[in-house]
Amino acid sequence: MTKKIGQKIRKIWKDKTGVSPIISVILMVAITVVLAATIWAWVSGFGGSGSEPESAAVVCKGVNERLRIILAEGGESYPEGGYLNGDYGVFINGTAMDLTSAGTWLVGQSLTFDQNENAEDLIAGLEYSVTVTIFDTTVFDKDILITG
Repeated sequence: MTKKIGQKIRKIWKDKTGVSPIISVILMVAITVVLAATIWAWVSGFGGSGSEPESAAVVCKGVNERLRIILAEGGESYPEGGYLNGDYGVFINGTAMDLTSAGTWLVGQSLTFDQNENAEDLIAGLEYSVTVTIFDTTVFDKDILITG
């Protein structure tokens, strides 16, 4: 039994034929294509998309029947003179607030509202859905409880 196994092993070692040239070329091409696709996918992740969404930090508080929205930090596209009126928007319960008198919004500055989108006074104890956008990117979107 062991003699037969030994003969088979010697026969395998003596056989110098390999994979046919056609099969070897197909394997090399397949490996090259897979490797090139992998490297392309890896390298393409390094490039930016060109325009990143705004990443400003906004804090919102509902105190004394008022809604106070503070620009805590400017984002990647923060202009030297602050965000101009029209660059940002405030929405209470999904409706845009009138910001014509707000002007430029600087870091550390707050916008204060004591009425909702229907010119009704904000009521202590109620929650209002508040959304803040800068350059059409939502930077804040939460429900805020107004306190008295």
